[in-house]
Amino acid sequence: MALDLISVSALVCERFLAEEDHVFSAIRIVDIFYVPMPPPSQAQDLPVQIIPVYVLIFIKAWNAGEVGFRLRLKKPSGEEKVFDAPQVPQRIEISPRHPEPGLPLGASIGLTIHVRSSDLGTHVLLIEVDGKTEAKVPFTLLAQQSKQG
Repeated sequence: MALDLISVSALVCERFLAEEDHVFSAIRIVDIFYVPMPPPSQAQDLPVQIIPVYVLIFIKAWNAGEVGFRLRLKKPSGEEKVFDAPQVPQRIEISPRHPEPGLPLGASIGLTIHVRSSDLGTHVLLIEVDGKTEAKVPFTLLAQQSKQG
């Protein structure tokens, strides 16, 4: 039987906590990440920084089953990156969270992706379930100039 999908939602945040009962707590839900940059006089030959972006994804359905899962990132340049296993699971199990019948079933996924500080601008995460884009989440990397002292 095909999965009777209700919704797919996602958010980006600065951190999250994963509890023992598989419940997530998002800390500081954001859509802008500030990338510290030195003054232009000191900007030469700086290494590229890796910026961690924490992503929480929630899939809800009326029935149990396993679905294909894929996470893509569309960069400001238009280039796309696909996150593969083991960083991102390729299959997700949709299962009951509570013994009460008739409640929606689901899966919650917490991931950390890494973006290069040189990729300033707005990125879009595309969440695919069974080959179809079900959710899109934008976030932006902005340069934050440090003050000369």
